[in-house]
Parts: sequence; structure tokens; C-alpha cells
Amino acid sequence: MKENQEMKCVEADRGNHLYQVSMRELSLLQDFRRL
Repeated sequence: MKENQEMKCVEADRGNHLYQVSMRELSLLQDFRRL
């Protein structure tokens, strides 16, 4: 049971990281369009 909770935490961290990366790429694209 504890292992399952740890796996969920790992998946959540991975999803959060992917979300932050995609948001950073979106802001970079918007900066690029402004030039």
C-alpha cells in the first residue's frame, strides 16, 4: 500500500514537472512572437 502511494507521488511530480516545462515553452514562444 505504501509503495502505491509513493508511485502516485512520483507520477504527480512528473506531471507537475511536465506542466512547468510546457508553460515555460509557451512563454518562450510568446516572447519569440513579440520580436
